[in-house]
Amino acid sequence: MDHNRIQLIGRLTKDPVFKEPGRRGEAHCTFILAVNRVVPNEKGPKADYLPCSLWGDEAKRFVETRAKGDEVGLIGRIRTEHVQQDNGDHKFFWEVRADRIFYGRKSLKNMQLAPAGDNSTRAVGQLSAEFADA
Repeated sequence: MDHNRIQLIGRLTKDPVFKEPGRRGEAHCTFILAVNRVVPNEKGPKADYLPCSLWGDEAKRFVETRAKGDEVGLIGRIRTEHVQQDNGDHKFFWEVRADRIFYGRKSLKNMQLAPAGDNSTRAVGQLSAEFADA
């Protein structure tokens, strides 16, 4: 049984950043996920801002289709790392490494509305073209 499992749903705080394959030989992307807390508050919901990464082939697609404000769900694990600095101090880093990603709703500002293809739209287009030629 794997005890290091985390499930999150939140919104991207900025556009995800794609990283070319490095020493591990695998491309990945990084992003910050804002996850609302389930704590009642008179000022409204509070959020935690969690650093996340997604590795492999899915990373490029994620960067191409997701943007700031979009909803994202993930199942992953927390990964920590520490580095000993020159002065002897230890610096700790952590992130949520996504194993599975779920594409939620796009932010309204990121939606591209397709023009309606109904008869009235076509009629207006034809009239506009006829009057432009006249």
